[in-house]
Amino acid sequence: MKFYGRAEHINNLRGYINEENHNSSEIIVISGRRRIGKTRLVQEVVNKSKHLYFFVTRKREIAQLRDWTTQIQEELSIPYLGSIQRIDDLLMFLFEYGKNEKLTIIFDEFQNFYYTDPSVYSVFQMIFDRYKYESKLTLIFSGSSYSLMEKIFKSAKEPLFGRSNEIIKLSYLSLKSQREFLFDQGLKKQIDAIYLFSVFDGVPKYMEDLSKIPYDSFLKRLRKILLTKDWIWEEGEKILMEEFGKEYSSYYSILTAIAKGRRILDE
Repeated sequence: MKFYGRAEHINNLRGYINEENHNSSEIIVISGRRRIGKTRLVQEVVNKSKHLYFFVTRKREIAQLRDWTTQIQEELSIPYLGSIQRIDDLLMFLFEYGKNEKLTIIFDEFQNFYYTDPSVYSVFQMIFDRYKYESKLTLIFSGSSYSLMEKIFKSAKEPLFGRSNEIIKLSYLSLKSQREFLFDQGLKKQIDAIYLFSVFDGVPKYMEDLSKIPYDSFLKRLRKILLTKDWIWEEGEKILMEEFGKEYSSYYSILTAIAKGRRILDE
């Protein structure tokens, strides 16, 4: 699917990455719900510049660093990097590299460090503060848990508080972009715009799946998604899990009880 909207964010981010007088390192934070298009936005911005993309998982640090070391060797054409055993070794290497070369580094799902080793944020803070004015890195931290990303970067008690140059909260695609998408799909009825906004609320991932179904009716496409895409039934629960952590089961139980009560009333 082609890229829709986000022109203001793209221009803003490219301003940081392509800045001519880029004499210090910078931190950009992008947060937003699952499937809202954070990764696609970043890819659109960095596709013509030198960059590294690291996806932060919840697996052991040493395994994650092994994967990232391989990426560094391939993307930066470094035949041998040695053994990186700790996150501070990785960051030290990147900031040293950034003394001579402009480089953008994306850490996607950055909040996942919170589950594996929260002390990592102190390491980022220490090395960023040490090398900020010696290196030319643009660090982009992206995360789908809005509450955790807010805590990491906006809580005065957290190590990375006050370090970001900009914090972007990515929201839904505009009505104009949604309308453009529908026209590209050959769905030009006014009611289709109402359906799209009411059901999918401008979430790009949902729209992308809709675009892969070659029916001439929005409702036919929607029916196909509901019958064949398992993820759409799991989406609400996953969002609750990300935002509320271990407490999500309580909120899930409340919503389930409300749904059951509504069904009884309807009957």
